[in-house]
Amino acid sequence: MSPYLQKSLPSALAALLVSTALPSYAETSPQPEKRAKVMERVTVIGNKDRKDEIPGSATIVNEETLDRYQFTDVHRALQEVPGVTVQEEDGYGLRPNIAIRGGRSNRSADITVMEDNILAAPAPYASPEAYYFPQMDRMQSLEVIKGTGAVKYGPRTTNGVLNMVTKPIPSKKQADIVAEAGAYETFRTGITAGSSFENYGLMLNAVHKETHGFKDIDFIGGDTGYDVQDVLGKFRVHSSPGAERYQELEIKMGYYDELSKETYVGLTEEDFNATPNRRYGASQLDNMDVGAWQAAATHFIELSDKYDLTTTLYHNYVDRAWYKLDSVRIAGVTRSLSAIFSDPVANAAYVAALQSPDTAGGTFAIRDNARKYFGQGVQTVLGTNYSLGETQNKLEIGTRLHRDEEDRFQRDDRFDMVDGQAVFTSIGAPGSAGNRVQSANAWSGFVENEIQWENWTVTPGLRFEYINLKRRDYGNADPTRAGTALTVFENDLLVWIPGAGATYALTDSWKIIGGVHKGFAPPGVPGTAGEAAFTKEEESLNYEFGTRYRQGEWAGEVIGFFNDYKNLLGRDTLSSGGGGTGDAFNGGEVHVMGVEATAQYDAARVAGFSERYRFPFTATYTLTHGEFKNNFVSTFEEWGTVSSGDELPYTPRHQLYISVALETDEWGVSLGSKFVDEMRTVAGSGAIPELQRIDSHVVVDIAAEYKINDRFSAFTTIENALDEEYVAARRPAGARPGMPLMAMAGVKISLW
Repeated sequence: MSPYLQKSLPSALAALLVSTALPSYAETSPQPEKRAKVMERVTVIGNKDRKDEIPGSATIVNEETLDRYQFTDVHRALQEVPGVTVQEEDGYGLRPNIAIRGGRSNRSADITVMEDNILAAPAPYASPEAYYFPQMDRMQSLEVIKGTGAVKYGPRTTNGVLNMVTKPIPSKKQADIVAEAGAYETFRTGITAGSSFENYGLMLNAVHKETHGFKDIDFIGGDTGYDVQDVLGKFRVHSSPGAERYQELEIKMGYYDELSKETYVGLTEEDFNATPNRRYGASQLDNMDVGAWQAAATHFIELSDKYDLTTTLYHNYVDRAWYKLDSVRIAGVTRSLSAIFSDPVANAAYVAALQSPDTAGGTFAIRDNARKYFGQGVQTVLGTNYSLGETQNKLEIGTRLHRDEEDRFQRDDRFDMVDGQAVFTSIGAPGSAGNRVQSANAWSGFVENEIQWENWTVTPGLRFEYINLKRRDYGNADPTRAGTALTVFENDLLVWIPGAGATYALTDSWKIIGGVHKGFAPPGVPGTAGEAAFTKEEESLNYEFGTRYRQGEWAGEVIGFFNDYKNLLGRDTLSSGGGGTGDAFNGGEVHVMGVEATAQYDAARVAGFSERYRFPFTATYTLTHGEFKNNFVSTFEEWGTVSSGDELPYTPRHQLYISVALETDEWGVSLGSKFVDEMRTVAGSGAIPELQRIDSHVVVDIAAEYKINDRFSAFTTIENALDEEYVAARRPAGARPGMPLMAMAGVKISLW
């Protein structure tokens, strides 16, 4: 049996066993209206009708879109969402970089990331960078909400919220299998199986993915891809259909395992232009090993005809070790990777060492970035509908107790290259390159009331966050933590976050929308010295105003936004090209403004084609401009020396996405194309220096599917169909390529 089948069959067979073992007696799911109420509490938008009532920008990437393109990379799945900027890193989206409305994209740390309305980042308060991210294979839809809608969720309310909705327990017996294979020895197999019965339901989703990778390592060739397994299980018990007060308890458990041969080492401009998919031989030992576990229990009870209560207990745990090249030493002088690639001419000897098959004297330091994370808590929401005078109201009151922690225990080893092979010269002491624990305790709450009166819908809301941040430094002198000597830094804050939005229906088709709210992000865990020791929380005042249209086959909206930052935060991480201290930095006053536009229609209906054909068309456009409004000098890699008027890094001015498809009930062909304007990678103004510029580029994806019968269909996808060669990022060290042309073919089988 092939190694691929040995890895993928256990998870697939487990799910298949569940599906075949399900009882065969009559299946009944909970009452649809009850499930709709539960879903309203665990989603941030819900459905298309609910989306139109939200007083701000809201987008759903639905199940149909995810299935059409068979997205496995969340970056590509979010292409159609206006206001969203993604920064590719590895080409596969293993550690996404997602920004909303000009925020920092690095590790998606500037947005609130949730799965089923539960905080999903490993340590969202103490260390928000998401080095683990839920897999797209388990998702039914993606929801993005911006503006005043973000106040309800937190802790980050400035830019927006991404909520990933996992596949639900099916209402009847169901088992769906997907299998595909393609370029670079890439394989994926997955199965979703489950059913609902009179008083319970269950579901298991399992997927295995692996690829050899599209990059080649100097001297050894080798594997630069990944191997991932992801399993998600759900079990629900609920009241009988005739119960006076409906209740349900759903338990969700997940497991994730990843081994990826990823590196932070990019290429010089000259080497990228010659061979963009090359990797230097000195990066051959780099690899990431991640294990993640999650558990959640959500209880819903209908207290009365008007009141319901939803309570969720959750625990997430992530254990990761990223073994990757950190620095180069020549003649006793050490240079970080980011310093080398920021000026490769001045550091030509160091670049030559990265390219060389032979070095001596322990030239390379490779860091074992071993970290453990956990996040856990309990959250509850009381909801009610009531009338007051001539108004109809939907009121939600919620609270959350949360604790999370990041535990760093890192070391540096040294090696040389000998005949193109990495050979160790020394092993560092555990903890000698980073030995600290960062933790956060948070208590938050919100109240939001949606008021409907005649043509108006007004939604005021208020959130509070009480946060205790703590950092315990054990120091290199006591790497084993055997003693009690340590340095403790602590920070407490209480903040109130108000917001209000409104929609006014001009006609049955046209609505005017607008809102204003306070933006907030927690400060960094206190640092040891300098500006990082005095970081303040991020604050801003954010405005949006626009119009929304929906009639028949047409839908669209245009929204302008303006974010007025009193204090922008940045964070020193290795992934952003910094030293990896985790310290936060204040960037002072910043203005970000822009326009988001969306248009959707079915051209087949508009043109009067036969009902047999569907021709859906979607276009989204985003204009974003952000600039600093004060002068300062920072050691934060992306900012450096800043003058008033300098533009924000990693913020393209223009983005345009167009998707067209031709479909029938038996077959379909789809094309999606994304244009991203040039952007700078370091704050500045005027012409962008070559080594600080990502050029504009267009990436086209194609998908096709043919339904052979009710149970069997075949599909193919081509990512980057024009094989566009482009620099996707220059952080943390050197030019990194986007995914080249990637062709896949597969089948979907429905057993029931």
